[in-house]
Amino acid sequence: MKPEKERLALEKLKESKRYYARFKTKELELLKAGYEADEEDNKQIGVIIALITIGASFMSLSANLMMKVNTYLLPLALLLIYIIGISGVTYMGWITSVRNVKTTRTRKIIDIVLAERAAAKAKQNPPTPTP
Repeated sequence: MKPEKERLALEKLKESKRYYARFKTKELELLKAGYEADEEDNKQIGVIIALITIGASFMSLSANLMMKVNTYLLPLALLLIYIIGISGVTYMGWITSVRNVKTTRTRKIIDIVLAERAAAKAKQNPPTPTP
């Protein structure tokens, strides 16, 4: 990665960290829970996309087997459905991966802010020695 891009990425991360530092701890915990739920949703969407891909593969196999039929209409229709299916699966996979990266990044920033607050609180309230 180029140094300029790294600097820009670092500035964006710092800006995001400052943004989430404005929230109260309880609000951050709720946001974190929401982002964790979104990550789980994205994983489930990924599984559904994988199942659609398997179905598209079977459609491709059936299209290849149908080539023995004398009419060209059915194999061409199946091939068109296959191409549309693969394009849709690829697009949905791309959207899901981008969404999952953004969700994970935001959740990790919230984790950092919460960890810094916990460390600051631990410094203010040192443990009392037991007699």
